[in-house]
Amino acid sequence: MSRATRASTVLVAAALAVLVAGCGAEAPSHQYGAWILVSADTAEGVIELIDSHPVTLTIATSDFGGTAACNAYGGEVVTKSGVWLPSTMEVTAMACEPAAVMTLEAAYLDALDRATQHKATPDELVLSGPDGITLRFERAGS
Repeated sequence: MSRATRASTVLVAAALAVLVAGCGAEAPSHQYGAWILVSADTAEGVIELIDSHPVTLTIATSDFGGTAACNAYGGEVVTKSGVWLPSTMEVTAMACEPAAVMTLEAAYLDALDRATQHKATPDELVLSGPDGITLRFERAGS
């Protein structure tokens, strides 16, 4: 596994730990399902999304996965002391064209890594953090 792939794996695992850990002992069932990123902001500015390379996240009771514009990621989730945590994760190591796809992926994974809070409703999932990080997902198919 390349250094970049390992770094992406660590970034996504850390961010998902924040997401699922914030749910507490009884995670609301409306956080489960498929989500698609519809907007992303950081202190550096808006992360430009590319329709042909969506960013997705699917959350289930025991696993999660998605696509970070180019590469797929996924793993298992376990419940420990009432806190939901990803226990394993793998990220593919493809390079995609155009270069903007890889720029989107890197920016998304960085923002996801820095997200410290989340809010879930039946139709929207928002991850946020310091420096203006806001990742807004809508339920896929909505």
